[in-house]
Amino acid sequence: MNETIDTQKVGRKIPRKQAYTYGLMYGSNNLLSLPRGLYLTAYLFDHFKLQIELFLLANLLFMVYNVLNNIVFSVYADKPRHKLGRRIPYIRYGSLFMIVSNILIWFPWPGTYPGIANAGVIMKFIQYIVYLFVWDTVWTVVSISFASLIPEITESESERTKISVITTLSTAIGGISIVFLPIIWNSGLDAFRIFMVVGNIIIALCFFVGSFILKERPELYKSSYKNATTKDVLKQFLGLYKNKAFLSATIFVFSTTMMMSFNNTFPVLIGYGLGWEKYGEYVVVFIFYTFSYGMIPVLFYMVKSKPVDRVVMNIIKYGLVFLGVFFILMIITGFSWFLYLILAFGGAMLMVGLYGNLIRGNVIDHDELETGERREALFIGASSLVLIPMEQIVGSIVAIVLIIVGYDENLGFNQGPSVLAGIRFLTFFIIFIGAIFTLISIKLYPFKGEALVKLKKNIMKLHAEKEAGIPPIQESVSKKG
Repeated sequence: MNETIDTQKVGRKIPRKQAYTYGLMYGSNNLLSLPRGLYLTAYLFDHFKLQIELFLLANLLFMVYNVLNNIVFSVYADKPRHKLGRRIPYIRYGSLFMIVSNILIWFPWPGTYPGIANAGVIMKFIQYIVYLFVWDTVWTVVSISFASLIPEITESESERTKISVITTLSTAIGGISIVFLPIIWNSGLDAFRIFMVVGNIIIALCFFVGSFILKERPELYKSSYKNATTKDVLKQFLGLYKNKAFLSATIFVFSTTMMMSFNNTFPVLIGYGLGWEKYGEYVVVFIFYTFSYGMIPVLFYMVKSKPVDRVVMNIIKYGLVFLGVFFILMIITGFSWFLYLILAFGGAMLMVGLYGNLIRGNVIDHDELETGERREALFIGASSLVLIPMEQIVGSIVAIVLIIVGYDENLGFNQGPSVLAGIRFLTFFIIFIGAIFTLISIKLYPFKGEALVKLKKNIMKLHAEKEAGIPPIQESVSKKG
């Protein structure tokens, strides 16, 4: 056991400057992802006057493109041999295009006739679809390159967790914008546009400047895909879905993302289930994230004496027991305040997502031992295909439950008791299912105990050989699935 705990610290230390730079870049993006998520639909329907049928068609086409886009870029993203590295060029120069892509939709094109529903219909559709395609292309290029850096720059589980904590806290700081966003939005569209322009410039500068501080490790990948054709790499991409280690990491990220997506997308609905007709979303967010962020020191303390997989298992198993008890008591007594406890425990369990980078990193390290290649982007791109439809999956579950319980959108907050009961069940169900998936992922996760110790010893040896210029004796990557 002690050897397993000590193994978590094995690996390269991340310089403090790089760690905080990574967090700043990650958190700054959240500053504008919130206004986009909160107000884009309202802008399109209320101000731009995009017809809802064309809105749905554009999103359908976008979903198809989104899948293809992620496949294409992740297949090629590990290949570049630019003097700046594999990731830095995409992050540095892609960030400049982020300015354009993020503000493109907020300024109507000539011929769209904003504010008039039946004029410029086709031009509205074209502008929206172009925006979706341009924005997603740029964000895919930057985000996959950015996420691929964590498993590359360090082999240490402790260091990867430290990065996760920094990015989580940075995201929370970036989320403070939700306090003043309604004020800006209600001040008028011109004020909101100015905010979007200035905010995007700041974010792009954070990524651009940060790219000069972040450092890659070219000695680990300089021979990447030397013998693999595009067809071979595409075959490897599809082959990952048969890889037990890859599936465990992907399911783990899927489960925590599902819980977060539900809380972030439907706080008003959850608040109504709590009995709040107004301001319920603030109560929901406060409870969920207070207990979520409150778990950070607890998790840090627990991993000092237990392996990460045991920590996750214990938190989720006990959390499931309490969730079940609270839900049964809520059904028996009819007291809605048990839902507060369900939200609190859901937030606490969600924070095990801190270990997502750690688990994914170990999976990528193991892949390198088998192939001799660093294929971070391939793994992250393949995982993203499962995460892309997350909002649609969660939204579909919500819609099905509301239809079953007879939700009437014309009644507002004057719904019947069955609807309130359905919303409470829905809140419990999403958190419960997310926790079950987390347990499944840890059961599948192969790097426990002696397997983890062996992995770390072998990956450190391989990296030492690469740094010394000794070519690894490995099977050609083109033969690997």
